[in-house]
Parts: sequence; C-alpha cells; structure tokens
Amino acid sequence: MATPSDERDATAGEGPQTGALGNAEFQALILAGGPGSGLYPLTQSSPKVLLPLANHPMLYYQLMALEKAGFAEVIVACTKQQEEDIARYVSQTYSGQIRVDLVGLSEPDGDAPEAEAGTAQVLRRVRDKITKDVFVVSGDVVTMASLLDLADLHRTNDAAVTMLLKQHPNVQLKEQRSKLRKMNKQVVNYFGIVPEGTSSKGKTHGRVVLMKSAAQEDPVGVTKQLLRREPGVRLHSDLFDAHIYVLRRWVLELLCSDGEDIASRRASSMATLRTDFFPFVINQLQPNAANPEVRALTARLIDRTGFSASTTPSDLADTSEYTVGRTAAQRSAEKITCQALVLPATSVTFRANTLYSYALANHALANLPRGAPTPWPRPRAAPKFKETIIGESSEIDETASIRNCVIGAHCKIGAGVEISNTVIMDHCTIEANVSILNSILGEQSFVPEGCSLTEIQLQHGCSISPPGLVLKSQAYTKIDFS
Repeated sequence: MATPSDERDATAGEGPQTGALGNAEFQALILAGGPGSGLYPLTQSSPKVLLPLANHPMLYYQLMALEKAGFAEVIVACTKQQEEDIARYVSQTYSGQIRVDLVGLSEPDGDAPEAEAGTAQVLRRVRDKITKDVFVVSGDVVTMASLLDLADLHRTNDAAVTMLLKQHPNVQLKEQRSKLRKMNKQVVNYFGIVPEGTSSKGKTHGRVVLMKSAAQEDPVGVTKQLLRREPGVRLHSDLFDAHIYVLRRWVLELLCSDGEDIASRRASSMATLRTDFFPFVINQLQPNAANPEVRALTARLIDRTGFSASTTPSDLADTSEYTVGRTAAQRSAEKITCQALVLPATSVTFRANTLYSYALANHALANLPRGAPTPWPRPRAAPKFKETIIGESSEIDETASIRNCVIGAHCKIGAGVEISNTVIMDHCTIEANVSILNSILGEQSFVPEGCSLTEIQLQHGCSISPPGLVLKSQAYTKIDFS
C-alpha cells in the first residue's frame, strides 16, 4: 500500500507540495530575532532574516515552505528593533498569501536585550499565541524537504518532539569539518537514533534516544544502560540539525511550567531548545516515562492543554510509513517519544547562520539542478556567466568575467572586472579592473578602480577608498574607510 509520503515522493521528488496542514491541527512559528553575530558585519545594518539568499530575503524561504505545506498563518517572532523593517518587507514586498502575525519582543527585564534571548525564552514569550502543536522554524534555514512528511511522522507516533536532520554530504566534507572543529575547538553534536524505517527517496526516520554536544577532544559514547534499554541504537556524529521542529502543545507547557516538581523547575529555567531543553526531554524524561512522577507530570500537562494522550487520526495510523513495525498499543504506551526525520545528503536543506554557510547557501540556490521542483520561483540565471544569477536592472560590462556568483539588482560592474565565488547585494558599484574572490558585499557597497578583494566582507553602504587597495581576509564596516 502506498503511503502519503511515498505518493508525494513519486510525484514531486524532494520539493514540498501544497498540503493541508493548515491551522486546524498545527500552528507555525518562525524565530526571526537574534543579533546574527555569526553574520557580522552584514547584520550591522539589516536584520538577519532580511539578508538576501539568491536575491530573496532569508525569511522568504521559510514563508514559502510553510505556505506550500498548507499553512494559512504564521507567527514571526523578532525583536522590537527589527519589527519595522520586517513589517515593511511583509507588507510591501512579499508576494505570498500566508498571513503573518509579527510579534516584536522588547527587552524582557530591562537588563539583557531580547536579541540575546535563547530560543526557549522566545517561545515562553509567545506562549499565549500557541494553542496547538507547533512547527518551530529557525529564521536562517532553507529547505526543499516536505514539511508534510515531518507532520506525518510527528502525529502518527504521537511524538513529544519531532526534528528534521540531514546527513552530511560526503566523507571529504566530514573530514574537513573535523579539522575545522579541532582548530576552533568547536563542539560536536551527537544523536543516538533507533532506526524505524526508510522511504523511497532515501529519507530515514527513528526514535531519538540520545542527544548531546561535546568538545571534539571529549567524544560521547553510548552507556551500557542505554544499550540494554535500546539495543538497536546507533550513535551519529555526522548529522546536521536543520532547526525545524514540531512540538506537542503539552511540551511547550512544560517549557513554560510553573510547577513545583524538579522537572518543571528545570525546564522553566532553560534558555535554548537545542542545547538545553531537547536533551533534557530526550535524555532524562523519555527513558523515565514510566516513572510515576514523570507520568503524573505529563498527564497533568496534557490535561491542561486539552489534548488526549494520542491525537493520531486512525486513517494515518494505518497508512503512514512511519507506523511500520509499531502497533497502536506500543505508541500509546510510550508517553514520551522523540522522533527524527533524517534527510539524505543530497537534500537541499541548510542554514545560513555564519558568513561561510551564508556564501554556500547563496551558491547552492544559484546552482540548483535543472528541473528540480522548488517551493519558490527559481532565480533567473545569467547564460553568459557560468553558475551565476543576476538581479533585475543590473548593468555589467561585456568585458567582465563572472563565475559562480549571486549579483543583486541595480548593480553596476565595470570593464575588465573579474569576480568569482562572491555574493554582491543590491545597488553595488564596482569600477573597472577590480578583482573579487570569495567575498560578500553588502548593499550599496562601492569598490573603486583597480582594487583586489580576497575573502572580504563589507557592511551595507561600505565605500572603499582609495583606488587600487589590496584587501585580504577581513570584515570591514563603513567606519573603516571614513
């Protein structure tokens, strides 16, 4: 029997399909705030979610993906400082039909700005707007994966939390990431997953029974206790967290709980979903679901939200691929279960939360395979310039050489210019005989004649002077050339 997910796979490959998630069963929340420190200096003059990816703001991609999945309305949480700019984009530029409920969050206590608040703290502040299970989407993620598949997995397993993960592309990239982590002493994200199925398009899914982060030099292992409880668990350090989650309403209630029990007190003090709250639910609450205190807590939270222990529609429970090998009785007995949908390495799913990943995201969107279905209109390619897209009304001299670039609208590029692997935003001017490699130029940047830029990032409105400068491996703001 064909499953809902298999039918979507057969008709449209990876691209999201217009669905009917709507507002009856799920709500959607985009976390659009945050200082965007990983994208400095680009975020000095613009909210992160309005930075362009292939000549559309980041926010555009989340709105389009949710709209294609059937959502009629979405809550967008941002800071008060960002609210006016985002409201202007939504009302004047965004062409979709989804209604946006924009929530500008002020400083929570007059001390730390909300821009620095964690994701869990933001959810607490919009709690009153959420009355159903909720999709939580990061404001810097782009995906062509079907959100309908994620919804199927969530509801047919009566999951507390369902997350979207992706295999890293290849062994070489894994090795490069390992070297980078070692150099920068970055953390590694570990997921312990009990596999439960594979779809026709290479997607896998399973229960997440371990979620931890550790420094590169301090790897995480699987304990004997976990192996006895979950003998089929597989430990992964090669999965990318897409930062798209589905939460049961009672899980949000736990996050905001004011109860006196230890679990409620701990959950209510956590700052982030990814680092604090999800590991707590997965590593501590889930394995102790049969504990009388934990069962009493979850029952109280479920009762408070008005949900039964299982809201899985009977037709989905019988037909979805995500129920294979799991009876209704088994699912009902697992009061707390966390699920993951794991996309193959070829999936177009990524975040643009650092300068490096932002550049990669632009190039990936500019070079999507021909014929690949997308939830958004494909960008206009520039036939003369290889692997490049160019915005409207840009003027480029016929002697310029451009390769693997994203050029914004209303730009002027002079004679003899050579540009490669670079993102140039709207209204930039580049005079003759300039060379630019592996760089990002913010809106209204000006590069005078004869300059050479390698691995340079320019703040919006940055004007380089004098002509002929050679700049390498540096981020510049307007004040650097004033």
